[in-house]
Amino acid sequence: MPRSSSRLCQYPVDEQTPCHAPASGEYVCSTHSQAYFESYQRYKDAADYADALSAAAQLEPRKVRELHRAEVKFRLEDVDAYIVAREREKTLRIEHGWSFFGGKPDEGHRARLQWIEQQLEHSRNILRLLQSRLSSL
Repeated sequence: MPRSSSRLCQYPVDEQTPCHAPASGEYVCSTHSQAYFESYQRYKDAADYADALSAAAQLEPRKVRELHRAEVKFRLEDVDAYIVAREREKTLRIEHGWSFFGGKPDEGHRARLQWIEQQLEHSRNILRLLQSRLSSL
């Protein structure tokens, strides 16, 4: 018997009830496979976008005080855009976890969410430092 035939679809049909039809794939039934793919694609696209912004947003805290006013302004925009992008990825991953895994994502998703939170914490700290630097110039 294939592994997927013993699994039940966890897609929520309402706020309290999962679908529970036999999963035709790894996680969901054929009725909800398109919704699964679209949700997956949304958080992957958000991750790709945040990754594309990450290089411009990377900055060591000790380097902030060396920046000139114009560069601080550019960096503020870059870091802010990066934070917004990572927050979007985080939100979409959490929604995906609730919709398809009953709020219990696998270890890979938990590790990624933890990494995102670390990135956000670092970036918010850099943003505060940049704002402070700008006000001191």
